Amino acid sequence: MKKSFVLFSHKHGALDFYRNEIKTGVMLNSSKITKEDFENLLDIKLIKIPWCDKGYVIDEHEKLIALKSLSIDSGLFHVADPKELYPISLLDIQPGHKVLDVFSCASGVRTIQAGLFLENKGLLVANSENKAKTIKTTNKLQTFGITNFISINSGHEKLLKSNKDSFDRIMVTPTKDHKDEETNYMKMPIKVRKLKLTENTKKIYNLLDNSLSMLKHGGKLLYSAKGNSFLEEKYALNKILNAHKNVYIGKIDSEYDAKMVISDKYSSEKMYILVLEKLISENYNNLDNKAYQEYNNEITPYIAFEKKYMNITLEDKVVRNNNKFYILPEHAINTENVDVRNTGSVIGFLKYDNFTPSHALSCILKKEDFKNYYEFDFKSDEYKKYINNISFKATIKSDIYLIGCMGYPIGWGRVRNGLFFNITKKFVK
Repeated sequence: MKKSFVLFSHKHGALDFYRNEIKTGVMLNSSKITKEDFENLLDIKLIKIPWCDKGYVIDEHEKLIALKSLSIDSGLFHVADPKELYPISLLDIQPGHKVLDVFSCASGVRTIQAGLFLENKGLLVANSENKAKTIKTTNKLQTFGITNFISINSGHEKLLKSNKDSFDRIMVTPTKDHKDEETNYMKMPIKVRKLKLTENTKKIYNLLDNSLSMLKHGGKLLYSAKGNSFLEEKYALNKILNAHKNVYIGKIDSEYDAKMVISDKYSSEKMYILVLEKLISENYNNLDNKAYQEYNNEITPYIAFEKKYMNITLEDKVVRNNNKFYILPEHAINTENVDVRNTGSVIGFLKYDNFTPSHALSCILKKEDFKNYYEFDFKSDEYKKYINNISFKATIKSDIYLIGCMGYPIGWGRVRNGLFFNITKKFVK
């Protein structure tokens, strides 16, 4: 463990960040904005995080105010702890992979990072046992313009029933039901310690066992947990390696085991990171998936909207299910035993036989992609009224507008009878 921590520190210069107490990082949506444009936009200086090609830290604390001035609805960035961005970099996620996040968190940082690596190719499955977290993750993915995802609300046992050997990459970050971050075995009486350790080891083993069963041959699994003690991980790992003869600990630079504990000078919290790989053999994932059979190509209202307002075409990607229009992932999973909250990106709704665009569609588009684009100054009263859903007088012609701030779309507006309305439908419920 100690050697791995030194590797992390020396290879990436991590301690230089933490010794200087630089804690605030940002993950940029590189499909929308470059580092240079982001710096110019907010007049800030970003420092590259060595282990994440989309991650940066801000070198001046007072510049955080400038960061807060940019609407999070733009999908240009996400605030992220630099340490949180490190584990996913070990998975080497490539466009076209099928990726599963077993426990997507409310912040969505890890799931979004995986989605950005995929570049809207392949499939991202974001699972959570908590419905509220699933909804938050869904909306954040859409804000980032990510369309190749399925968000589900299920236990990992149900996922396993229908998706054996299905995923190229799996991320496992256990919740408190599986891993108690505050557990300190050394402070427990010996009998209690033994009982608690046995119980927790069983939870971690079952979690890893089920997750590895969903991993393709040649695939990689990342296990990452925070806490004070990682004894249960040590014992569970030994049992896993004995039970799964085709699984081994991954390597960093073909030399060091991808098994480590990282921490920083200013925090008592530690993070355990483990990468497991499954030996390559014949891929027998022959799943004939019919998850998308309920969708159809009856998208006439969308086509009419696209021809009237848009300078690009998405027609070949759009499908419909009842009164909602979607852009779906190119791959699927068997969803027979799980509760699906959302599949792909909901780009619009049918209202009075007309297509009404959603917030997700505005996050996919650039300002030049739409014929009617209206820009707000984020310091103006108009902007404040818009984001608070307060109508105001307008002199522009009556129509639908793609609304932007600082040159980047954040939603939709409609002018009618001289009044400007915010018509953005943001949330999936």
